[in-house]
Amino acid sequence: MFKSGFFNAVKATTILSGDSAWANQPERRLYTRTSCKLPIALRFDDIYEEIGEAANLSARGIFVVLPRKVKSGSTVELIFRLPQTIVRTPGIWLRCQAEVTRARSVQQNQFGVAAMILGYEVLRLR
Repeated sequence: MFKSGFFNAVKATTILSGDSAWANQPERRLYTRTSCKLPIALRFDDIYEEIGEAANLSARGIFVVLPRKVKSGSTVELIFRLPQTIVRTPGIWLRCQAEVTRARSVQQNQFGVAAMILGYEVLRLR
């Protein structure tokens, strides 16, 4: 059901500008990050669901700002619509399984959550 790839991207060695909390850490990304402002639903711990905003995404990762902190190592489910600027077609929704790699306060009552995408499913909407 979940595929191992996400979408084609190229290798990159740049640090995301504006992510000053992690700016001094060595770059570990294999794929180019695309800045975005996407509404996203995130489910975790089989109980909680939060609505947040994806700040950037790549073929294997995503950075989301949420009103609740999620533990590093947690498995989460993300549901969002890919931007047309990336996939060149409107209305493609994805459900992704991901593992939280780090989470940190970015503002009062706002938490930045970085997650590695483990697999995804394209949702068919009728």
